[in-house]
Amino acid sequence: MKLWSLLRKEYLLTMRRKKFIFMILLLPLLIGVVYQLSTNLQPGVEIKVALCNLDEESVDLVEALKERFSVVEVAGECEAQIKEMIREKEAFLGIIIPRDFTRKLEDLNKSEIYLFYDNSNPVLASYLEFFFQLSLRNYENALLSKAGEGIREEVTKIEGLLEAAKLLVGLVGYGTELMDNLNQIQEMLSKIKRMDVTFITEPVVPVKEGAFELKNEKGIGAAITFSILTLFTALLLVSSSVIWDRERKFLLRLRTSGTPNLTYILSKTLFFDLVLTVQFLVIFPLFSSFSWLELNLVSLLVSILVVTSINTLLGMLIGIFSENQGIAILLSLLLTLPFLFISGIFYPSELFPQPLRFISDVFPLSNEMNLLKESMAFGYSLQELKNLNVNLTYLLLFFLLSWLGLRFRH
Repeated sequence: MKLWSLLRKEYLLTMRRKKFIFMILLLPLLIGVVYQLSTNLQPGVEIKVALCNLDEESVDLVEALKERFSVVEVAGECEAQIKEMIREKEAFLGIIIPRDFTRKLEDLNKSEIYLFYDNSNPVLASYLEFFFQLSLRNYENALLSKAGEGIREEVTKIEGLLEAAKLLVGLVGYGTELMDNLNQIQEMLSKIKRMDVTFITEPVVPVKEGAFELKNEKGIGAAITFSILTLFTALLLVSSSVIWDRERKFLLRLRTSGTPNLTYILSKTLFFDLVLTVQFLVIFPLFSSFSWLELNLVSLLVSILVVTSINTLLGMLIGIFSENQGIAILLSLLLTLPFLFISGIFYPSELFPQPLRFISDVFPLSNEMNLLKESMAFGYSLQELKNLNVNLTYLLLFFLLSWLGLRFRH
């Protein structure tokens, strides 16, 4: 009976915390959805590919690419144009088929194919390379099958020529026809001798080149890592700090003293900006070398302060509207998981279906990562930061919501 009483007590206590139950049930559902979506390798949009075919005989390869991609053909000296299309998001991938592509394959040698990709987005680049290899699979299998048949035909010809040579030697002993036959044998054997044995395993070799010129290539990894870490840290630390102030009646004493909510919000923002900046100072050297000296330090500092302030204010909102520490932790997890997925860390947001792509484009974490990439990898000046305005908009919005929450809720 004592066990039953204790179980009943736990049940009644849990039922009084209905928000806690709701969030516990919502968390595994959200994780399941995120997992299913992130492991789906099928893109939700057409993958646009800029193709420059300099080899008129590579028809089969072009058809193989068109079966999987939405191909936009580019003519002439096209490398600069393809890179520009990738930078302007007019194409996800650029491909150049060189003039001697088919000739090399016919000689049973490897042939390069040149890929141009968005080197500022490693997740997208990885998926595009995977899809490109899929499109090559059937083409390469057919190519190898054709090569095998060609080798067998050549060997058969050699055997026939050798038999003819033997017959002539037996009948005549010498002659121009014999010499011609022997020359053909020598040419065929030379062709087989020139064959690259690795052609059998990889006939087409992709040669990748990034479309962007990055001042600090490792800054891409630093921007992604810092965005995730500062979001998770800020949500947990700041929400806990606000709840601590509330439970100990600090907010009430603050209002009684006549201190405006604006001052309280600014103090929290500045303090946790400093804490999160220390995190950056620990992380960034791991992803950079002397190339960081080429970055614009003013734009780097501004982007860090804007990103840390946004996440600090978001953590403050969680603390304002959470009843206790447990709710705040669960709410932080519930926000962090979809933030990570929607931002394109698990799966490239460029390949999302259009409605989800729109959500990703306006999501805070996506714009934070883009802003940090511009300052940490591209080395843009303050005037060149394309994502600064949208992040400042989020900063002002969360600041206003925090002020309203403190004023009307507490």
